[in-house]
Amino acid sequence: YELATKITLLEPTKLEIKLREGVKFHDGKPFKAEDVKATFEYGSQPDRPAQWYPGPTDTLTITTPDDYTVIVDTSKGGYPAHLFIFLASYLPMLSATDIAAGSGGPLSQRLNGTGPYKFVEQRGNDTVLEAYPDYFLGAPAIPGISFNFVGDSTTRMLSLMNGQASIVERLEPEQVATLQGNEKVAISSVVSVENKYLWFRCSKPPFDDPRVRMAACHAIDRSMLLEILGEAGHASANYVSPVKFGYIDLPNYPEYSPEKCQALLAEAGFPKGQGLPELEYITSVGFYP
Repeated sequence: YELATKITLLEPTKLEIKLREGVKFHDGKPFKAEDVKATFEYGSQPDRPAQWYPGPTDTLTITTPDDYTVIVDTSKGGYPAHLFIFLASYLPMLSATDIAAGSGGPLSQRLNGTGPYKFVEQRGNDTVLEAYPDYFLGAPAIPGISFNFVGDSTTRMLSLMNGQASIVERLEPEQVATLQGNEKVAISSVVSVENKYLWFRCSKPPFDDPRVRMAACHAIDRSMLLEILGEAGHASANYVSPVKFGYIDLPNYPEYSPEKCQALLAEAGFPKGQGLPELEYITSVGFYP
């Protein structure tokens, strides 16, 4: 852990999180239990567009016995507390002060984290960071980093070869083969820790019905997708990447079956898709194959 030193399962529905002392936000505010509580409660509000928690706020209880202890109780939600850690891993810690200021406050004006690098500015597609001297593990040796978004993989490869970039990622397999003979380039080809899957808004129709979500799963031909991706593709039968701790192949993972898809839609009241509202699908463009 980084911001926590210990996480203990006190009961099947109760977790104790011990926080690391001496951690500061980039605005200088000490990181404490109040920030964790505010973050979890803010992130679980069902009316937020970016809701991360699968249920309303009143399905969990967060208490703070002291400045560096957080108790998470999921008994109201009726699920094991250890699952909360998986959910919480996707949520960055926010300052309670920033959250209290509302949507028009610091949350919408600047980034305020606890990591080794502090946000400086956004220059078009370039995100500029500088070393944070008060980072709890000590100031980084590299004084600054600039993350540049370049949508075209060929341009990314050329920027590496001409020295414009120090590190690039997400190259096409044929481009990796081109670079393998270059002694000035070190290549690391690994299965990504990032899993790509569909996120459903489970709090609103039609995906509040698990039958519709399952129908969407049966409509995806993963074998065909993997064939198209070639060596760049790797199947995952879980929410997390196969290289992450705790991964297992789910034995009942939905297989491609248009027949089961249509049967589930009909059962949910949408025979042959009739009656389904217009759906908006948001995804990356030029970022993934």
